[in-house]
Amino acid sequence: MEFRCRLASPNGEIVEGVYVAASEAHLRHELDEKGLYVLSLHAKHTIGGVSLHLPQRKGINTREFLVFNQELRRCSRPACRWSSRSTC
Repeated sequence: MEFRCRLASPNGEIVEGVYVAASEAHLRHELDEKGLYVLSLHAKHTIGGVSLHLPQRKGINTREFLVFNQELRRCSRPACRWSSRSTC
């Protein structure tokens, strides 16, 4: 699993990067062994534990999309009046 980390070295340098580990606990342990202080650590594709991946969507058929838009336009027009100037 990938984790986005913000770390501080013993000399005060701030380092940001992406690290790979089996779990957050394992990564924290590895970084602690290297003498780095964890300022923040999040799974790469999450914010606050919420996934940022959106479900994959199948493309819409262009013809179906055009027909839908035409029908929607037709339904959203006011009812036609029977007059000689009507363009319905």
